[in-house]
This record gives sequence, structure tokens and C-alpha cells, in this order.
Amino acid sequence: MRSPSEHTVMGDHFDIELQIKHVANEKDEDGIKFAYVSLFFSVEDYDRTITEAQNDTVRRFFEHLKFNDASEPIVDQIGLG
Repeated sequence: MRSPSEHTVMGDHFDIELQIKHVANEKDEDGIKFAYVSLFFSVEDYDRTITEAQNDTVRRFFEHLKFNDASEPIVDQIGLG
């Protein structure tokens, strides 16, 4: 997690950036073993119309994160939806 965000969207930084790293068991045919997803958060620019179902999806996502000894998230499977 980084604050402010390491990356930008259309040149703008966000208050918080959560980076999620996936590590495959084996490299693919192009030699790729890792994939990253970044989630950006703003403490001021948020959607007040978010539904309870959408809130539950985000809550379940974070409840399923586990950490290893290096404080890196370990996620086997996350059901979203």
C-alpha cells in the first residue's frame, strides 16, 4: 500500500494505492510469472450512491486477504459477487 499513489491515472495521483501481486506456479509461454493489479482510493472523491451489495463485494475482498511472514498478501481465491 502506498500513499500517495505510486502510479497515476491521466496524470493524477490518488490518496492511496493498493497493489495486489499474483504469482503463478509456473511461467507462461512468454516467460511471465507475475501479474499486478492496483486499486486506487480517494478520501474526498467517492461515490455516495454505492449500494450495499457493492460494499459487501469490497468487504469480502479485503476479508480474504492473508499475509505471509514478509507481510505480503497471500490470496488463494476470492469470491466477488
